[in-house]
Amino acid sequence: MVEVSKELAEAFQALYSGRTDVWGSVEGLCNKETVTLEYYAKHLLGGTSLGIYPLLNDGTCHFFAVDLAIGSGADCSFGSGSGSGSEAS
Repeated sequence: MVEVSKELAEAFQALYSGRTDVWGSVEGLCNKETVTLEYYAKHLLGGTSLGIYPLLNDGTCHFFAVDLAIGSGADCSFGSGSGSGSEAS
């Protein structure tokens, strides 16, 4: 049986630390329960989704993520020129 070491789960928790009173799921649910080290371990094993809310109650955060819709028809160009970013730079 595959297991995640406590050290790996703790490192992942430290890297992706956020609110500890709530977590989000792939189904779009807001689960109002304590985020424990066991949730991080289950996530690393693929047993559960674990959406960490990065914005803390004091308005700070330790990390952020961006989900770009590449290929959906949206213009996600990051050109260095002026304008919409869709022209070649």
